Amino acid sequence: MAQQIAVWGIHMGEHVAARPIELGYVAIGWPELGDLGQYPDREALKTALACTYPDKKPGALPVDAGTLFRFCREIRPGDIVIYPSKHDRMVNIGRLRGDYAHVPGDPDEYRNQRHVAWLGRFPRSNFSQSALNEIGSFITLFAVREHAAEFLDKVGLAVPQQPEAAPPFRKFPNSGRGQFRWPAPCAFSPMSFSR
Repeated sequence: MAQQIAVWGIHMGEHVAARPIELGYVAIGWPELGDLGQYPDREALKTALACTYPDKKPGALPVDAGTLFRFCREIRPGDIVIYPSKHDRMVNIGRLRGDYAHVPGDPDEYRNQRHVAWLGRFPRSNFSQSALNEIGSFITLFAVREHAAEFLDKVGLAVPQQPEAAPPFRKFPNSGRGQFRWPAPCAFSPMSFSR
């Protein structure tokens, strides 16, 4: 069975313009947290977020910590990333290369970065409305699941669909009708539904 390709969507501010495409990266903010690699787990990130952003609502802490943790520790080289850029309204699809990096001098304050080899740039009109809705999420980093194949197909990476397996034969020893039969017949008789 073929290994499924992980597909992620990411949003960056319009102010980054074409820099992520030209320089081959995706990034997230939270510059006040410093290098995300210093936090070993989600709990450490929640604590750092609460200390650094004391006005943040307590319910937002686990969501933001999860986003930061996924960006730093869960997405892997080889995963696919979809970046719908706001400045030119293009859908950019690339393959993540290398591990997480903290880049202190980033001019856009997007110091938490992942290197990307861009595979293609496409107008939004090349995708179904439901696929655009999925990547139009308000979340910074998210898994693309429902329409991953549509995006992968644009860059020649669509995973072929496996045919659905037929139901297994059941073996009924000494049934008198041969060795194999389709799954057990329905337990209801026509009389079960009479009035």
